[in-house]
Amino acid sequence: MRERSSETLERRYEWPDGRFSWRESWVFPTSDGCLAIFFRDVTERNKTVKLLGNNEKRFKAAVAAIEGVLWTNNAIGEMTGEQAAWAALTGQSQAEYQGYGWSRAVHHDDVQPTMEAWQVSVAGRKLFEFKRRVRRHDGQWRMFAVRAIPVKDAVGEITEWVGVHLDITEQRRLMDLLARTAETFTGWSCPILLASM
Repeated sequence: MRERSSETLERRYEWPDGRFSWRESWVFPTSDGCLAIFFRDVTERNKTVKLLGNNEKRFKAAVAAIEGVLWTNNAIGEMTGEQAAWAALTGQSQAEYQGYGWSRAVHHDDVQPTMEAWQVSVAGRKLFEFKRRVRRHDGQWRMFAVRAIPVKDAVGEITEWVGVHLDITEQRRLMDLLARTAETFTGWSCPILLASM
């Protein structure tokens, strides 16, 4: 009242029957010296925001549990915005990995096949799965299984792509070791079965 300024306030309200809700209030000074106050119930909005926050935390925890590197791309398949996990993996700055700059961390023999497969998935609006070598921040090359899915809105339009890189370097080494070991036992009567990872 004193400053004659507009304000927006939000607070939790307890009803006489014990229910809780959230109210958003807009307060505007009027020319006659009074205040106009508008109320809106924002309980559902706040529940949705909290649920989305919890889902995002759950999703990030699930990715961390499988030791994956989470990243997102825009609807047309370009990396945009901050990608903390990708930066931590590759050592690339935000400016370096924007657009298709991330491909500079991919092994030179894998860049063209990766880009071609990615473009096919983006154009076809379908799941992307690929294996490629990525240079880690310490200069070491690691083999990754990559998987990305399109996220669609209510009318089926792609809003972004969400992907994860899983380091399968040690699995590959183990499979190679098992394969070499199996070759040394080729005269044995008991077969050794190998499954691909």
